[in-house]
Amino acid sequence: MPTMAEIASEITSKMDADIEENARRRQKRFYLPTWASEVSDIHGMKHVMGRGSIFRRFVWLVILLGSTSVFGFQTLRTIQNYLKFNHVTKLDILFEPKLDMPALTMCNLNKYRSSAITLEDIVHVGFSLGIVDENHTLLYPHLYTDEFVEKLEAVDWDTIEEDENYNMTDFTIRTGHQLKDLIQSCQWKEEECVEDDFVLSLTHLGACYTFNKYIDADGFSSHNATIAGAANGLQLILDIEEIEYTPTNDLDAGAMDAGVKIMLHRPTEPPYIKELGFAVAPGLHTFVQMRHEKITSEPYPYTDCEEEGDIEHFDHYSLQACRIECETKIIEKYCGCRLPEQPGNAKVCNPPETHGCAHIKLVEAIEGLLPNEECNCRSPCDVENYHSSLSTSRLRAGFLKRLFKDSHNRTEEYIS
Repeated sequence: MPTMAEIASEITSKMDADIEENARRRQKRFYLPTWASEVSDIHGMKHVMGRGSIFRRFVWLVILLGSTSVFGFQTLRTIQNYLKFNHVTKLDILFEPKLDMPALTMCNLNKYRSSAITLEDIVHVGFSLGIVDENHTLLYPHLYTDEFVEKLEAVDWDTIEEDENYNMTDFTIRTGHQLKDLIQSCQWKEEECVEDDFVLSLTHLGACYTFNKYIDADGFSSHNATIAGAANGLQLILDIEEIEYTPTNDLDAGAMDAGVKIMLHRPTEPPYIKELGFAVAPGLHTFVQMRHEKITSEPYPYTDCEEEGDIEHFDHYSLQACRIECETKIIEKYCGCRLPEQPGNAKVCNPPETHGCAHIKLVEAIEGLLPNEECNCRSPCDVENYHSSLSTSRLRAGFLKRLFKDSHNRTEEYIS
């Protein structure tokens, strides 16, 4: 039989086992007061759930809830500020030892030369351009030269038939101001320009000419300047041929103004000179000061800039290129053709389509009157702007007359 000592030892072992089992069960079971007063490391929790007066524990509860609320508020604000993707704008003004020349596109404010308009042209475009009415009568005789009035009177409306496929591209180029007539003198760094320096560019203002235009990567070498000053840049003497101005109702040919429109832009960007650029008046010596600005933006989600862009007819994405392609798609959709200055392979609009549909839809698109059309054109992430400031002085008409006496028969009145 077991002794009393053995029985007591067995009882003690069972009690220890029961105590350990109960302790394990308590560890597995979550008990808030015990956890808060003995386990938790949260500052203030032990004072709330531990020993002490009710007032003392209440004060600690207020402190704990207040600090937790402040912590939650600050955390929420931090997350909100992060999701805004705020960024720092850094502005640096740098001195560049060499500055690449931007492309310079210039257009005469007159779109069609009166002397270049033939009898066939009058039959095909006279009514569409608002030169004559339905009865073939000149609408505003006092606005035209005697030579043009005589030309109109010589038109045989019964002999010349209208052609539905009349080539408006050829008409725009042929009747526009020609490069050899527009530019009387051109110098780059006091050296004569070469013929390849200017390239024909069709725009909403008609036949324009671009200096330093990007053609392709292999054949393009940008002009650059190392010193400021008129003698170290481009110098032009222009003849706007004001006597050739033809009043029309064309959307883009203003009859009120005389001069040229000039736009400075990146060589890889097409000109959007109808809305951008600056005008230069005749009879003045105009000095153009240029400042180059380059803006680099962070892509999404920091900004909504376009990194590459989805365009079809231009090698490089730009806001102007996107707008031109968007306008082209709108004209093709509503009119089934495109304007001469627009890219693509669609047929070119004839005179009735140009002035009866294309120009109307173009104005509606620009003014946002087409409900289902939206041009999703965003600014590229890398933007280069050329800010210009102009100053002028009066030309010495007598000096220019003597300067060009051998090559041009111009009076002082014509020059001034």
